[in-house]
Formats: sequence, C-alpha cells, structure tokens
Amino acid sequence: MRDEEGVAAAVRRALQERTRFRTAGSGGSKGDITSQRDRLLHLDQPTDAIEVQGNLVTAPANMTNGRLQSLLRPHGLAIPTVGEWQNATLAGAMLTATHGGSARYGIMSTSLREMRLVTGLGDLVTVDFGHPDFEHSGVSLGLMGVITRLTFECIERFSLKLETDVVPFAEYVRDPVSHESRCEFHSSVWAPEAGRVVRFAADRVAGPLHPVSREQRFGWRTAVATFLSRRMGLHAAVSSTVFRRTAVGDVADILSPLDLSPKTVRFRVVANKILPRAVEFAVDAVRASEALARFDALFRAHPGRLLNPIGLRLTAGDDFTLSPSLGRNTLWMDVFYYGGEPFVTELATLAEELGARCHWGKTLPLAPEVIQRQYPGWEAFRRARARFDPNEVFANPFTDRLGLTGGGFGGTA
Repeated sequence: MRDEEGVAAAVRRALQERTRFRTAGSGGSKGDITSQRDRLLHLDQPTDAIEVQGNLVTAPANMTNGRLQSLLRPHGLAIPTVGEWQNATLAGAMLTATHGGSARYGIMSTSLREMRLVTGLGDLVTVDFGHPDFEHSGVSLGLMGVITRLTFECIERFSLKLETDVVPFAEYVRDPVSHESRCEFHSSVWAPEAGRVVRFAADRVAGPLHPVSREQRFGWRTAVATFLSRRMGLHAAVSSTVFRRTAVGDVADILSPLDLSPKTVRFRVVANKILPRAVEFAVDAVRASEALARFDALFRAHPGRLLNPIGLRLTAGDDFTLSPSLGRNTLWMDVFYYGGEPFVTELATLAEELGARCHWGKTLPLAPEVIQRQYPGWEAFRRARARFDPNEVFANPFTDRLGLTGGGFGGTA
C-alpha cells in the first residue's frame, strides 16, 4: 500500500472493524515494541524520489537509512546522526530514538523538521517544527499515526578518517565523556573481562582518493579477541596491537557500515529473544563515570552473564518528550546479557538508582512506574496521543503495559 489515501483507508477499516494495527518496518527492534495482536500494515517499497530544497530533504518514511544517504550523495548532503544498520527504515529508526555516536549531534530525530502522518481517525496531518505536538511526535513509538513522509535538515556532505585504538578501562572510566567527545564522531566497545576499551574515533578530512573501508565494531576481530580474553584469560588480545586500524571514506560508509539484510536481522532478533537479552541504557553524561564503575562491579560480581562486549556512545541532549536523551547529554551502554536471578533484579535496580532510561527498541528491564517517572512530559504525551488516536488503533500490548495506552480496542484499562 503506497499512497496516503490507501493508508487512510486502512485506518478507517480498522476503526470500523475495531482492530488495532501497526506499520511494519525492517524488523530490527529487539524488544517488545513491535508486539501486535491484530493487523500488520505493510507499505510498498518506496520510490527513489526525494525532494531537495536547499538543505531540507523530504523522503518516504519507509525508505531505509542507507538508501537515503546514497540518494543524498549527488546533492552533496548527509544526515549527521544515523544508526550503524543501513536497512533500518527512516520512520522506524526515528520513532524509537535511534542515535549515532557524537557529542555534537543528538539522536536522529533532532534532524527532523516535518512529518506527514495518518492519524487514528484516518486524517492526514502535517506536523512541522512549529506544531504544538512536534516535541511528542519525534519519538512517539508509532502511537501518533502512520508516518508517510519525513523532512530532515541535512548538512554538507563530508568524508571521515576513523582511527581505532585501545585504552585501559581504568583510564577511560575516569572521564568517559572526554574520551567520547574528543572527535566529532566517536563510539567504543568495552570488554569488561579484559579491562579495556576499544575506541573508534572519526574526524572530517578531505575526500579520500583511495577509500579504506572500516571494520564493524562487533565484527570478527572483536568476537575473537573477546573470546580469547573471556575464555582463555588472554587479555592482550584486546589491545592496540590487534585493533589499531585507519579507515577513510564517505560519511555514510564510515557511520553506517552494517549492510545486513532485514531477514538476517530478524533472525538475530528472534534468537536474542530465546537466549540473551538486549538492553541499551541511556545514562546522564554527568554520571557516566559513576555508572560505568558500578556496572563494572556488577558484571564482576556475576561473571558469565554478558554475551558480547558493551557498546558505548555519547549523544547530545534534545527536547523530545519520550527521548532517552531528553534534557541531558547521554552516554549509551549497549548490553547483551543472559537472564537469571539475582542478576536481572540487580541490573534493573542499578539502572533505576542511576536514573538510566532505555532505548525503546530493545528490552526494558525497568518497571513501568519507574519508566513513567523518568519522563516529565509523560502525561502530556498521553494527552497528545489521545488527540491523534482516540480509539487506540496504533496501540499494542507493549504500550498498554507501559501505561501509554489501554482502554481502546483490545485495551486493558
């Protein structure tokens, strides 16, 4: 279903039949945000048509991040904050607060300037930067409507030089914010068993004559080094000798190296729900050092609970009501772990004590009442959502459990 009227007709049918539905994205979310008991709306593949007016670019909401960045290349433009996975849809990435790794830029939604969406009443609405509900729409978990088109403010396209090295965790934890903000784009991988942090730092350079592709943060080198450190005690495997690399290339190639197919990612999502869990904590940057030290103590008290080393990134704060970076610069900690008590309870307790929020597209180990307290505009968002979707056509069990919805079609309240 491609045109907006077709989407509106589907919403009106759902109203008549008293059913809920959500729009299908690429399927990369690892938590319960995509849970749905009724109808799934699949949008057709988007056209390659984008509209460019100066530095403002409008694209179909179901276009992928990688495709848009490719189409922007001839125009000399780029979106500065994007996720590593190229095949995430623009709407799906934005509505779950996808972030990049840059202390200068915020999450992807901070580049948003306008969206067109079909509300729960089947009406087509434009929400722009000056709209009173713009702050609720940028990170809305899909509860405000089916987004059809998005307009982003882009910046002049550039190239990056990415340097990879390793530092001791004891050095990194003293001032993680300085480490994560020493370059324009920065991300890290923390290997707790080895007591070391692999840093990926990128700054702008003149366009390379001979691009050198980058390695994935969680590629084969990281997997082998982590295994040797964790299972065999060979902590020297996590060292600059092993990891030191230089990559040079276009901004999109450096910041979004993952070109996995949606089918492969969906398989991994299912596998992660069977065995390990994935959570990404968003910690106030002013408490970053404290948070890392306390998480380190927790992981050492419960050896064997981590599946992967831990991804670390920093992003600037923003003003979106449900953004994990709302009102504060944020250190993100991407944790894949095996469940079991008392570890899970202690993990959630520590996150609550630190005031950590969570990435919406992954597991939420915190209780709903804790999550609600973390967002000052929670009730304002609920009221806005009710204006756009009074019958809760776009609700699901996940949003019911959080208390964002409940009482509409199939609701619990």
